Amino acid sequence: MNLLNWLDRLLPQLPHYGFALVFLMVFLSNIGAPFPGKVMLSGAGFVWARTAGSLWEPMLAGTLAAFLGGICAFWLGRRLGHERLERIHWLHLTQARFEWPERLFKRHGDKTVFLARFFPKGPR
Repeated sequence: MNLLNWLDRLLPQLPHYGFALVFLMVFLSNIGAPFPGKVMLSGAGFVWARTAGSLWEPMLAGTLAAFLGGICAFWLGRRLGHERLERIHWLHLTQARFEWPERLFKRHGDKTVFLARFFPKGPR
């Protein structure tokens, strides 16, 4: 099943199961799983604006999921370490890919984490 068919079947269910679905998709997307979290959040906003009227609930669910997903991703990365992260092939991580970010974090750690949330992830 391709992604567009899946989203086409999923979006009409948002008024019924929406908050949990938005939370789950955005959370999984933020911990690194290949799920369309941003697409789901955009679709949820569109569907809710046309059906329910209030956007506060999906905004809160998406914000909370992104925040908790980021914390969990940090914890997992810290807990697993370089060697185990390199074994997860769909992350496409190598020792060379760790060098530049580590230097950047040592110099500008807190600013880097804050600003990175506003830039989309590029192609791998």
